[in-house]
Amino acid sequence: MPSDHEEMTSEIPSLKAIREKRGLSLKDVAAETRISPTVIQAIEGKLYYYLPEPIYSTAFIRTYAELLGVGSAPYVEDYQGYLDSVEAERQSLQGPKAEPTSFSHYTIIGFFIAAIVVIVVLFLFHNLSVRKVQQIDRPSTSEPRPSALNGTMGEPAYSRGERQKAPSPVESQAENSFQPTSQAGNGESARAVVEGPAAAGQPGKPDGSGGYPPLASGPYLLEVEALEVTWMRIISDDREPVEVLLRPGERISQRADKNFQLAIGNAGGVRLTFQGKSLGVLGEHGQVVRLVLPPNVSSQ
Repeated sequence: MPSDHEEMTSEIPSLKAIREKRGLSLKDVAAETRISPTVIQAIEGKLYYYLPEPIYSTAFIRTYAELLGVGSAPYVEDYQGYLDSVEAERQSLQGPKAEPTSFSHYTIIGFFIAAIVVIVVLFLFHNLSVRKVQQIDRPSTSEPRPSALNGTMGEPAYSRGERQKAPSPVESQAENSFQPTSQAGNGESARAVVEGPAAAGQPGKPDGSGGYPPLASGPYLLEVEALEVTWMRIISDDREPVEVLLRPGERISQRADKNFQLAIGNAGGVRLTFQGKSLGVLGEHGQVVRLVLPPNVSSQ
């Protein structure tokens, strides 16, 4: 017994009979519609299972029917009926659709747990970032900034409410100096001895103590002990300046024939001894001081 779909399609005129009646071959139709002869034969024979995707097949059926001068609606409906019958058969083979199980409940729980994990990770990351920022902002107590400034970026220190004179370009180079420097002048070596915890145990020095011996000549002896991080420039007689950056506990000694010309970047951070006599603390913390020793000898 024929199905309802077969009875409905039997009433539609055959496209093949119409094409042959008009004297058109498959090649003629393919050339006009740009549809392959295989697809045309499948449309004419109602072999819809050979056709491509429904969206393309529907367009092919309409184009072919319009070329033959007949209405395309019956043929498109016939093709749609075929698709509906195939879908109904597929559903009957699959059986009734299963009811949703508790999977959705477990899914919600999983999302909730994942959200908690993400929140915890973000919280830990935020705390770690805050700690890093606090460590960066917190001033270092183990090794102060090697500068003759009063802890500000590029701003000279103030003493007793008065603005101090800015150090000279030579003095400002102490910011980038981390070891005592020496230069030769008048044929003699102007070497500074650095003693204490920061210099002890450095290999490769003549006396094995991490420094050089002081000058043997010259009646004047100057000894410097660092109480804080302090930059100094020392000119012995007419020699080239010696620049040093002292840390707490370090000492230097120099000899001269005529005098010493000193520039101290942190007057409250050093203690001077001249000819065995302590000169004490020379000024405030962060104060820049310049002096000549012995004081009755004018600098050249």
